Amino acid sequence: MIRLPKREYWPRIALAMIMAGALGNLIDRVRFGEVVDFLHVGLSAQVVWPIFNVADMGVSCGTALLMLYFIVIGEPEPRNARLES
Repeated sequence: MIRLPKREYWPRIALAMIMAGALGNLIDRVRFGEVVDFLHVGLSAQVVWPIFNVADMGVSCGTALLMLYFIVIGEPEPRNARLES
């Protein structure tokens, strides 16, 4: 597990979004026996986007944010490497 410095808040936000979305879907699964999807977006009958819920948006956006963070910023250097230099 990587321990993030306190100043790096974007990966914390992304991980919180992923965990909140997963928890929301888990609550739906326990309460209703299935995940309830209720947002249906489409431009026409031919162009239809998959049906999703707010928890799915949290997981998807959090994952995209985390990937973008590691692509742009890169993985933080280990603590030992900072002590040795």
